[in-house]
Amino acid sequence: KERINFASSTCGAKILASNPESKGASSILFENKDSYMLSKCSASSKYVVIELCEDINVDTIVLANYEYFSSMFKTFTVSVAESYSSDPNHYTLLRQFTAQNTRSPQYFALSCPVWGRYIRFEFLSYWGNEYYCPISYIGVYGKTVLDQFRSRNPLSPSPTPSVASPVAAVDSHDAAADPHMQLLDTRTDRAIHPIDTPAAGSAGKSTLADTQGLNNDADEPIHVHMMKRLLSLETNYNLTTEYLEQQSKTLQIAFNNIEKKQREKLTSFLANLNETVRDQLQGLRLEYLQMWQMAFSEISAQNYKTKMDTSVISQELVFQKRLIVLQSMFLVILTGVIMITR
Repeated sequence: KERINFASSTCGAKILASNPESKGASSILFENKDSYMLSKCSASSKYVVIELCEDINVDTIVLANYEYFSSMFKTFTVSVAESYSSDPNHYTLLRQFTAQNTRSPQYFALSCPVWGRYIRFEFLSYWGNEYYCPISYIGVYGKTVLDQFRSRNPLSPSPTPSVASPVAAVDSHDAAADPHMQLLDTRTDRAIHPIDTPAAGSAGKSTLADTQGLNNDADEPIHVHMMKRLLSLETNYNLTTEYLEQQSKTLQIAFNNIEKKQREKLTSFLANLNETVRDQLQGLRLEYLQMWQMAFSEISAQNYKTKMDTSVISQELVFQKRLIVLQSMFLVILTGVIMITR
């Protein structure tokens, strides 16, 4: 049976972190011999953190390096966690593996599988002394909660005399063996109690009556019982979706009303602000005109006074000039008289 690679990009896995010297880390999420995650062997720390597409019970790891003239990974550690963190101590160490110096995929099985969604690979040593230490492919295989439930409780076509007793046995066994199985059973038990929403009250009551009838039917096979539980869960999901849609519409209307009121308040505020600014500008304009008129009057008076002073000075200059001319003429006449009398 072909198993699902939960570290494949086709199912939604992605690279969350890798050492800064690495390049093309996303290439390890799909098996292609021409692409790889390239990292220098001299890097102090060589690691990669992958977010798997689902929470699984990891049981098998696959690594490959198809590149020739490069160093092959030798020892590496695998750690898992249920939440992402950049701190290496946050992850639970599964095991340290030692790989062979071969260019084909290498499989590493875990004797004690561990639940997790975030898996961290740290490469400690390499075969050879090449400059680059690439990784071509990483695969992570395991079982989901539903896979484990199916493997522990195979579906049988023959009817069982009682439905309550096998389910109770499964619940008690799985709750003690695995907390994830307990979570699955808790969710399926909740499926028989529909959500009572204002939008679907009558539908919820009818669904509750139907599911109570399921519990009283002891002649049905367990897979039919589980199928009806899943149908009930789907009905509850549809009712919840309808209720959330109605709530979303109500919130949308409320938000539209709030936005309208805020727009009106903002418009009124801007109008008042514009009116106030206009009045202030008008007052400043009037003050400016008054100051300009006063300055113009003072300048005009100063110019008139300056002109009058200039006119007086001009008249005095003309008088002095005429006086000098008369004095000169008087001296000439006096000189002539003196010369004649001699």
